[in-house]
Amino acid sequence: MNSVRNVTHAAGRWLAALKRHSSWARRPVRRLQLCESIPLGEHRFVAVIQYEQQRFLVGGTGNAIALLAHLPTQARNSGSRGASKKCARASASS
Repeated sequence: MNSVRNVTHAAGRWLAALKRHSSWARRPVRRLQLCESIPLGEHRFVAVIQYEQQRFLVGGTGNAIALLAHLPTQARNSGSRGASKKCARASASS
């Protein structure tokens, strides 16, 4: 019984040390975020990227990426399901 207690105590100390020195405790805030991406086939895609409060429509192929448009800043839509806080989904009217 004493050995089980020692192992449990050692495991608890190990986990506490791991949390202090790992990314669990200090995860950096991500300023760059992929809001949505649509594959177009043959290594092509269109995506909405957000950096801080700026949003961009980009297109890419297997060996290139291009800025298609700088999108207007959008009010956050906290009620939409599946959308992150920073990448609110575009409304159907826009």
